Amino acid sequence: MGEELGVLPGMDSVLVIGALAKLIRFIGGTGSTKELERKFDVIVYDGISSEETLRMVGASEISRWYIRYLPNLVEKTDIGRLALPSFLKLTVASLNQDNKADFGGQTSAKIWDVAGNILE
Repeated sequence: MGEELGVLPGMDSVLVIGALAKLIRFIGGTGSTKELERKFDVIVYDGISSEETLRMVGASEISRWYIRYLPNLVEKTDIGRLALPSFLKLTVASLNQDNKADFGGQTSAKIWDVAGNILE
């Protein structure tokens, strides 16, 4: 007998946005761009229409923007230089799908590159 999986409130929207993001290649969908162009002319999202939905769709691009520009801003402040290594390791460990967070004494610049590569 099958059991129904419980879904936390609001998670259905998050999962749908994740699937849409893969289709429109926000977070690196499966398959090449040419393959997706042949399958879909238009993708229609028929679901909850709210500001939060639009924010979630754009969240990956915003994350890429922060990864690109934040290092320059953070390294100009004392607190940024102090807190940056710990924050970076935490961020990359949470983004990394391999669950491998061994940085082996890498510099902050190298960790920023790893974070940028994960989001591409």
